[in-house]
Amino acid sequence: MITKARLITNKGIALSLIVTSVVLVLMMIFGVIMLLNQGNVVHISPQFFYKIMTIHGTGMIGIAALGGSAIMWYFL
Repeated sequence: MITKARLITNKGIALSLIVTSVVLVLMMIFGVIMLLNQGNVVHISPQFFYKIMTIHGTGMIGIAALGGSAIMWYFL
């Protein structure tokens, strides 16, 4: 029998994984924008490129931590 606390925990884990998926897709889009800029398909300023690169790097590290901790919380 699933308790109410366990059900709430599972909903929280599911929400964390949904947020992880959405942010991961957003970080992938930023990565593609940077690749297109390096291939001269789109042209963005160097300042904007480095802003995107910073968001991409910190976002990927942060979202990997969130997703990893949600999975560990579920299994442990």
